[in-house]
Amino acid sequence: PLSTKERDWVQAHVGQPLLHADMPESVELNYPDWMQPALRDLFGDQLAEAMVALNAEATVDLRVNTLKATRQQVMAALSHQEMKPVPTPFAAEGVRLKKRGALIAMQAYRDGWFEIQDEGSQLVAHLVRAQPGEIGIDFCAGAGGKTLALSAHMKNRGRILAWDIAAARLKQMTPRLARAGVSNVQTRLLKSEWDSSLVKHAVSADWVLLDVPCSGTGMWRRSPDLKRRTSIQDLE
Repeated sequence: PLSTKERDWVQAHVGQPLLHADMPESVELNYPDWMQPALRDLFGDQLAEAMVALNAEATVDLRVNTLKATRQQVMAALSHQEMKPVPTPFAAEGVRLKKRGALIAMQAYRDGWFEIQDEGSQLVAHLVRAQPGEIGIDFCAGAGGKTLALSAHMKNRGRILAWDIAAARLKQMTPRLARAGVSNVQTRLLKSEWDSSLVKHAVSADWVLLDVPCSGTGMWRRSPDLKRRTSIQDLE
């Protein structure tokens, strides 16, 4: 329920338009005002267009786990639940839902046929061009979205070292690896930039994926409340 102060504010503004000509751009487009200089430098004259796109509802994208299923099988299972799946325009294993549904309750999800993953994240994994039998390092692996995709590209052969500095995020990866049937991933919590693992594997990897700066701003579209919870200290 609204607080007394909030109810008073609503009552005082009944019948008034939400947008005003003198409203700051950061308020109208819903982004932190302290980020305006940096965003203006980044987007230039396209800042408003970019923020409007960021405020639009995000699509629901899935990545087919090719270790267990084909895209046709996954789309058939989703169609049976009337979720209206279509192939993503660019990612070869991607599926986009035109209608939302209870994905994690599906048997196909519990069996590891697919993961919930944005098409953009899927494409990043494709750009690595990981091959079966290689040794790769996924820095900032987090909960393992790209790690799982890379393992599928490698046909679960070779080895992926999945590293992060956040124990809570790495912990989320463990059940996902089991569900996906992935066995070529080794997770490790890094203690610092001088962690012994960094020295040990300095020249041993065939590829390295470094997804930085891990600021969390990439989640703004799916979790708009993060815009108001992000501080300048988070980016330093």
